[in-house]
Order: sequence, then structure tokens, then C-alpha cells
Amino acid sequence: MKIIITGGHLTPALACIDFIQKNHPGDEIIFIGRKFSQENKQLSQEKTEIKKRTLKFLALSTPKFLSHKTLNLLIQMPQFIRAILKSKQIIKVNRPDILLSFGGYLSLPVAIAAKLTKTPIIIHEQTSSLGLANRIISHFANTVALSQEIKKYKNHKNFSIAGNPLRSSLIKKANKPNWLEHDERKPLLYITGGNQGSQIINKLILESLEDLLKDFNIIHQTGSSKNNFKNNKNYYSKAWIKEKELAWILQNTDLAISRSGANTVQELQYFAIPTLFIPLPTARNNEQLDNAKKLEKFGGALILEQKRINSTKLLRYLEKLNDNKKLIQKNLQENKPEQSLDAAQNIYQLLKEHAVKK
Repeated sequence: MKIIITGGHLTPALACIDFIQKNHPGDEIIFIGRKFSQENKQLSQEKTEIKKRTLKFLALSTPKFLSHKTLNLLIQMPQFIRAILKSKQIIKVNRPDILLSFGGYLSLPVAIAAKLTKTPIIIHEQTSSLGLANRIISHFANTVALSQEIKKYKNHKNFSIAGNPLRSSLIKKANKPNWLEHDERKPLLYITGGNQGSQIINKLILESLEDLLKDFNIIHQTGSSKNNFKNNKNYYSKAWIKEKELAWILQNTDLAISRSGANTVQELQYFAIPTLFIPLPTARNNEQLDNAKKLEKFGGALILEQKRINSTKLLRYLEKLNDNKKLIQKNLQENKPEQSLDAAQNIYQLLKEHAVKK
């Protein structure tokens, strides 16, 4: 089977790619993505990760429709049409059996091109509500694979629950990163603002660092931060955490401070890591707050909303998290995310069912 994969939700895409490469090595995968990141014009994460997996990567540029103003749409439309035409050419040249899309603005022109070339389409939605691109594509996709039940789509015949794939590389026993030397008498605190980092969380940690280091060793994933973090033997800041490094961190960390994107929440929940979530308030449909509340509901996390954030509250909430660590771990272990280990297999089964038979 020849599969084109695209979309903005990279973590579940990589989990599916790893599953296919391990279990179906005869399949061919082509990835369509951004060559450069929007933030700093460096190589994008998808380009870097796909290169590691020695897969064919095809770059595509398309506008991100941030505004519904008529003038902006008119300005962006020619570029969007060019992206559709380029995607159509890619599909005609490579002749895939199916398209697997993971949402985001870049997936839309590729999916439209797939529809125009009569290529079957499977889309995966990792969050509790469909994003704009997936909402549009769902009207002509063969199947929408949901990570969880969404009541609105419960009785739709082309919607199915597949789960949200967990990267198998995170589960394998990992070696301690060679850059890490810490005081093992203190608990390890992992801080992350998501793939791109969070300037607000970074600023808060910088203000609180002296107090935090009294009680914790810290690994801090900062993103492309402009803050002046200085590493020492108990504090390590990294712009980006590699998969093997993240595997060790998730397997060994005691506590976490984090944004609450769907994939991050799933990973922290799976490894039963007591976490203080600081949801991104501008997330679509307030989905990050909803993600965190699902864990808070059964006593699996604490939430500190960004509008109430300050150094004093951060330290107080973290102390509460540490004091109740064993109970929170127990609650998380009893509520492991469903289907996370079977999700990639479920999605692959959908690909087999709908792929073009040649």
C-alpha cells in the first residue's frame, strides 16, 4: 500500500508512521509538510522527524486562514489554489492508494486535491472537537477517525473511534540523556510549554527558579525562547527534547508543569505523572482547559489558569501537587487513556479498508 500522510498534528502522525514501518515494512509512505517552521524559519519539526525515518518528504506551502475578512481571503486565495494544484500534481505523479490526514491548515489543499483525483481520504482528529480543516474535509472524506467519542458525531456513519496513537518509542526502556547530571535526592520536575514552548510559562519559571531549585531538579523544554536561561547541574533548559530523551524523562520524572494539548496530556496520563496544567487560554474552543479538566475530574491533575498565574501561586500549587503525589499517581494509573496502544493499528485497519485496490 502506498500512503500519503499530511497534517499539522505531528505526534499522532509519527506514531502511525512508526507503527507502519515496524509492522508493514512493504508499505510506502510519502509525507507532505512544511519545510520551514513559521516561527523562526528553521527546518520544521516534521521535516526533521521524517528525515530521521528516511521517508520521502515533499514540501508544500499554503496560507493559514487566520481571518475571515473578505479582503484577507481574496489576498490568500491565489496561494491556496496554487497549493491545491501542486498537491494534485504530487498525487498524480506518486499515485497513492490513500491519503491519511492529521488536520491543520496544510491538510486542506491536499485533501481537496485527493478528492479531485478520486483518492480515498482518512482523517484523524486528536482533540475533542473537529478543527476547521477537518470539519471541511469530513464532508468528503471516506472516514473520520476520532480519538474519543464526540456526541455530536456519535451516529454519523463515516465517523469511528480509533483512539489517539501513542508513540511506541516512548514506551521502550530509555537511557538517561548524556547531558543530564542531577542530585538524585531531589525529585525531578519536567516543564514544557508544548512543541513551540510558552513564553508566559518560561517567564514564570525564570521568576520562580531560585525557589524551585531548593526542592527540585528541573528539565525545562523552552522552545525557541528569548529568555536567558543558564544551565547548571540541577537545571537544564532545552529548546526541543528528542524522542529518546523524552522517553527517559516520561519514564523517570516525578512531577510536571505543562500546557495541556491533547497529545501532551495523553502522554503524561499514560505514564502517571502528577502534573500542574496551565492551559493555553487561546486554544480553539478552550480545548486545552477541557483536556486538563478530564484529568482533574478524577483527581489526576491540578489546573492553574493563566489569567490567575503568578510565582506565588505556582509554588503553592506545586507544593500541593508534590504533597499528594502518590494519590494522584494512583488515580492516573487507574485511568490510563483508552486505546492509546491500539490506535495506530485501528487507523491502519481503516486505511486497508478504504485504500484503492490495484
